[in-house]
Amino acid sequence: MGAVGGVRAARISDDTAQITAAGNAYTDADTVQRYALRRAAEETISDGFDLFRVQGAADRTAIASAAFSSATATRYGVFGSSFSMPIIKPGETITIRMLKGPAPAPLPDGEFDAHEVLKYLAGTPYGGADHKDCHTGADGKVVCQ
Repeated sequence: MGAVGGVRAARISDDTAQITAAGNAYTDADTVQRYALRRAAEETISDGFDLFRVQGAADRTAIASAAFSSATATRYGVFGSSFSMPIIKPGETITIRMLKGPAPAPLPDGEFDAHEVLKYLAGTPYGGADHKDCHTGADGKVVCQ
């Protein structure tokens, strides 16, 4: 986390975790949501579960502004201008409950197969020292360490 964003996970109970993802001014909200889902899948698999259900979500978008100004002095007087620009840093916190598989077909709304999520999102990098190393094992399942 920090000024450039990132993703972190906090354990709430044996089968529940809270995932927080934050971007910077150049990150769109959809990307932040994918980061949160990827981290939820990583946590689910590394803890020996197969599925996760999003129990709740909260918008953690931060809005600030930056002001810019300039002034020029001549023999006729001082002339200046200024403007401010909004800076939007998208963020999201999701609470997940992890479950053992197999996945029912179709999956209920808000429930995800962690292996399938990583199949599609494992190639999307994000910042943060707590990123997990995920790869496909010999049995074809995704393993995270």
